[in-house]
Amino acid sequence: MSLKKYTICINKSVTNILYLIPDDKSHENFRADVNKFRDTLSYSAPEIMDYRWSQFIQLLNCYIANKEDKQQNPEWVNSITKIVLDTNSKLTVDENTI
Repeated sequence: MSLKKYTICINKSVTNILYLIPDDKSHENFRADVNKFRDTLSYSAPEIMDYRWSQFIQLLNCYIANKEDKQQNPEWVNSITKIVLDTNSKLTVDENTI
C-alpha cells in the first residue's frame, strides 16, 4: 500500500468512527478529541501514519471500555471495534512497499 493510500485509509477510518460516537452530552469530550485528532492528521507526515494510528487506538482505549463479551457492548462500540480491526488488517504492510 502506498503512503498516500495508507493516509487515506486512516483518515477514512477515523472519520467513520467519529460518526459512530453518540451525539450526547456524556460523549462530548470523546467526540471533541476524535475530531481534533482527525483535524491534525492532515498535518502529519505520511511516514509516521503507523505511529499516528497507534496514538488513535490509545485514544479510543481511554474512552471505550470494550468488554470481551460482545453482547454486553453497545452496538456503536462493536462497530468501532470492527472498523479498527478492519483497518489494522488493511494497514499490515510489507516494509519494502513503503
